Formats: sequence, structure tokens, C-alpha cells
Amino acid sequence: MTLDKYKKKRDFSQTSEPEGDSAPVDADSRRGMSTDTGSKKTGSRKTKSPDAVPAPGKHVFVVQRHAATRLHYDFRLEMEGVLKSWAVPKGPSLNPADKRLAMMVEDHPYSYRTYEGTIPEGNYGAGEVEIWDEGNYEPLLRQKGKTDEEILLEELNKGSVKIILHGKKLKGEFALVKMHTAKEGNAWLLIKHNDAHAVHENYDAEDYTSSQSKVTKLAEKKYKTTSSRAATKKKHSPVSSSEREKVSGYIRPMMAVLGEEPFDSEEWIFEIKWDGYRAIADLTEGLQFYSRNGLSFLGRYPLIEEGLEKQQYEMIVDGEIVAYNKNDKPDFQTLQHFTDNPEATIIYHVFDLLFLNGHSTETLPLYQRKELLKEALIETPHVKYCDHVEAKGKEFYKAIQKADLEGVMAKRKSSLYSEGIRSSEWVKIKNHNVDEAIIAGYTEPRGSRKYFGALILGNYKDGKLQYAGHAGTGFNQKSLKEIHTLLQPLVTEKMPFEIKPPTNAPPG
Repeated sequence: MTLDKYKKKRDFSQTSEPEGDSAPVDADSRRGMSTDTGSKKTGSRKTKSPDAVPAPGKHVFVVQRHAATRLHYDFRLEMEGVLKSWAVPKGPSLNPADKRLAMMVEDHPYSYRTYEGTIPEGNYGAGEVEIWDEGNYEPLLRQKGKTDEEILLEELNKGSVKIILHGKKLKGEFALVKMHTAKEGNAWLLIKHNDAHAVHENYDAEDYTSSQSKVTKLAEKKYKTTSSRAATKKKHSPVSSSEREKVSGYIRPMMAVLGEEPFDSEEWIFEIKWDGYRAIADLTEGLQFYSRNGLSFLGRYPLIEEGLEKQQYEMIVDGEIVAYNKNDKPDFQTLQHFTDNPEATIIYHVFDLLFLNGHSTETLPLYQRKELLKEALIETPHVKYCDHVEAKGKEFYKAIQKADLEGVMAKRKSSLYSEGIRSSEWVKIKNHNVDEAIIAGYTEPRGSRKYFGALILGNYKDGKLQYAGHAGTGFNQKSLKEIHTLLQPLVTEKMPFEIKPPTNAPPG
């Protein structure tokens, strides 16, 4: 297998990483070699003898901890005389409940398995590298008449590699499963099988690393600076709705249809229906944070922005901004008046992933998007992953009723993300029966009232917008101004109804 991509990314006159010029060691001829555990030091690279093999007759694996732009773990499996490689942001886990995101990268030379050292600044992957775990591995499922190498390569091509690791830290059965999509070709999941070596409590690879390691010390210095920069970023003063700018080229989120009754289905997942503001966060070039209609939220919720600034990946996510009242319950009124009550708890509940590390994920099934999102999102006090339950929609709805929440969102597991579409693949089932209406216009103010008198409402019946009444109560001077300002860009000469409704009628 060619190492062209590996070599093109590196200047070997500056980095001490192995060049891999010589032909890769043939796996079959290497099987009988004796183990050489001697070591030598070359420049800033500490490496074992190039021909050292952890155990003769076995395929080799290594996990390297790498403090580059972001701290991550590189998981490498020997095949075809090279190391097939995946970057695992959170590191491997022995807990079967964890499905670790693993981004496949270029093949590395076999001699890279013993590499530890410093990649100088200005070079690809600049930072400190150390070996976190190493050992041998073998295919889980053997086939008569096929060598281990043939089985492993066949599974790699199919996108499902099942192996047994014999390492110092990683032991037992694992699976590498490719997230299949034409646009996202390098995203895999690393999953521990539930065997005798599995654990069922929280597993963090960082807990199994020496605090005295050079990588740890560099990471603490490097990422503390990054966090400090995000934390000391200039704070925005709260921005009112009337000051919000329109984002150019914004994404219109996928919408749900209204359902009548809760249901059970193995093909669906069920989430909390939040009572807040729908919001898209775009972390691909700086930060854009905006409403379903493209109005910027930047400066309005500084604590959420701080949480978004701490994210490590280029991604676009979809979620809901929710404010909590004094009873710690989601409360839309608290959210509407958040600028007057900024000490209220506010959380951005993230439930979908539209883009990750240079690739659209919209053509992935929802279930896979959520798996990737769960691994990629760094939770903070004000940015949270929105979890779900599977199959048992009726039971979940009863729990929602008991908690007196807004309702349930039912989503088909296989649903793709359709921007700006109201799809029957997503269904909202309400607990609080509040009618929805479309603002179709407004009336002129009367007396001492400013900005507008009442909102003219409509709803769709048989595909046609029909007049549904007026709403003129419940506004204060501030909300009248904000709503009026928001409506101005939408003003048109075209009548939205087939029949002109009564205007300046008593508000209803």
C-alpha cells in the first residue's frame, strides 16, 4: 500500500518521524523474527529497533497519544506491511456503551509503531507523541482457508473490522464500523464488545495516562491557553431582537409535522420537545449562531457562546435554546424576557449534526448522525447533547406528561436531514395543547399604542392560508417594538389570504 499521502504531508528534513522509504516488512516473512526490545534515541525521536516486534507471528497494534492542534489518540493496526490509522478524539474505551468516533487518516509506515517524540512547530501534526498502549491483535472471526491478513483486509474493505486486542490496557474484542455515506467516507466508530474485559462504569483514557508524561504537560499548557483565550474573549453586551442581523446563506432547519397520539415503534426514536428558540450553530469558520429564519443570536446568550467556542471540531449543529424558570423547568416566557433576567439558567440543547470536519452528514441516517454528534460534542454547563429513547414512545410520553413538559419529538431512525422541509419523518406530539398560527400581517395602532395594534394570524387548511383571527394582548412596549422591527423586512404588497380579513377589529 502506498505511503504517498503520508510522505507528501511531511518534511523529513524537519521532522524526526520515520520516512518509510524502505519497502514495508512483509508480514509472512516477519512472523518468525525474534523480538528485539532494545531501544535507541535519534534526535528528538525515541524509538525501538525498527525490526522489533511485540510478539512474533502476530499482527501489531499501537495507540499513540498525540498533543497536536487538539489532544487525541491515534489507533493503528498493522495490515499490508503498513499501519492503517484512525484518529480517535476521546481515546478508546473499554465500556461497550461508548461508541468512539474514529476518523480514518492516511496509512503510516510500519516503523511508526515505535515512534515517540516531538514534531516541530510548523509541521503537519506539530506536537508531542507518546505510546499509550501497544500489543498484538487478531481477527475475531477466522475463516477456513484464509490467512489472518486476508480476513482483516476483507473486513476493512467491507467497513466492519472485528478484532481481539492483546494490549497492556486494551484487551478483548473490539469492532471498527464505518459510517457508510458517499460524502463522509472516513468516519468510523470504535466499539468495545461486551466480554470479560469490558467495564460498565465511565471510562476515560486520560485516567490511564501518567500526569508526568511530556504529552500531558504540553497539553495542559497548550489547551489551557486555548481555553483561556475563549474565556477572555470580549464579552458582548446583550443584544435585543431589534438589533439582530440577518446571516447570509443561512441553513433553514428541518421541521416536523403535527401528530395526534404517541406511539411505539422500533424504527423511531423519541426526544423531548423543547419549548424554546430553534437555533443553528455553525462552527466551520469562526462562529455563526442564528435562528430558523437566519437572525443572528450572537451577543444575546454569552454563556452559550462560550460553550460553543470550546468545541474542538468544525461542525454545524441543530438544537434549541431553552431557558429555565425558578422551579428549574423549561419556560418560554423566561426565555422571551431573558435580557431582563440574565441570571436565569439557559441551555442550548443540541440534537442533530449537519456537518463534521469538512463533510456534510445530512445524507447519513439520523441514528448515525446522533452517534457522531454524541462523540464530537463537548458538553458544557450551557451546551448539552439532547439524548433520546428508542421504540417506547408511549411510555416516554407518559413521563413527559408527568414532568409537565412541552411534548415529544418522534423521529424516524433512518431519516435524512432535509433542510427547510416539514417532513413526516419527524412528528411532534404535544402535551401542552397550544394552537400554532402564522403571522400574516398586523393592524395599525390606536390611541397611545405604538408600532402595531394586533397581529393578523392564519393557518393552513388544504394547502391554503386561511384567516385565524387577531392577537393584540400580552405585549409590552419593548415587545411591540421588537416584533414590529422583526416584521419590517417581511412586509409585502401581496395579500396572503384569498379573502381580505377584517382589519383593526377588536384584538382577539
